[in-house]
Amino acid sequence: MKAGALPVVVLAVIGVVAAVALPFVYVTPNRLLSGQPHSAHVAALAITWVVVAALGASGRRGSRVAAAVLAWLLIAGLPVLASMDARSLLLAAPPSARVPLGAGFWLMWLSASLLLLDRLREVRTSGRIAAWLSLLAAVVTMRLGGTFDTLALVREFH
Repeated sequence: MKAGALPVVVLAVIGVVAAVALPFVYVTPNRLLSGQPHSAHVAALAITWVVVAALGASGRRGSRVAAAVLAWLLIAGLPVLASMDARSLLLAAPPSARVPLGAGFWLMWLSASLLLLDRLREVRTSGRIAAWLSLLAAVVTMRLGGTFDTLALVREFH
């Protein structure tokens, strides 16, 4: 394993632990009470992080690019997964119910963000700007499309 691969592997291990051991979202009866943890995508997320670790450990240029792409997809995709979970969990819940994000979500999102920062270190400035602007555009598009409307953060904002 090359020296530059160590941050990728460490962040991927943190991602696996977050996916397996921590709740992804909670369902609360209202905004004041604590709720029940839910983690519906444990296997898929853990496998994704294991693939990231394997790509990071290989150290080849194509693997570094693939790890950056997976990190980008995790940053954009984790909120979408949380929103999908929230939609399904709120179907049978009272109108006052909320679905806040859990520690597993936040730790994986932070790990993916740090991983993308690490992988973009080796990219020219124009590539870095393009990666972050495309991520911003994706998140803004999803927000304007109502993707995140079922999450507690957005419901409380409204």
